[in-house]
Amino acid sequence: MLLAASHRPSRLRDQHDRSRADLKPALTHLQTVVDILNRNQDNLDSTLGLMAPFYRVFANVLGDGPWFDTYIQNLPPAPGVTG
Repeated sequence: MLLAASHRPSRLRDQHDRSRADLKPALTHLQTVVDILNRNQDNLDSTLGLMAPFYRVFANVLGDGPWFDTYIQNLPPAPGVTG
């Protein structure tokens, strides 16, 4: 058990080094993404607030069984589907 435990720090260091190379592109652009989200915080809050009633009703429809029957007003028809 001690032998296995003595190899663990080396394995963790190796994993850290590999992960760092894999994550570098994502971490490089992370601040840009965070800045965009912060600038749009009010829009995101408004959108979530307006979507809440729809999701509540839609979840109730889907919770009634293995089927669902719903109508979403102003949703354009799928291409090639005739009604």
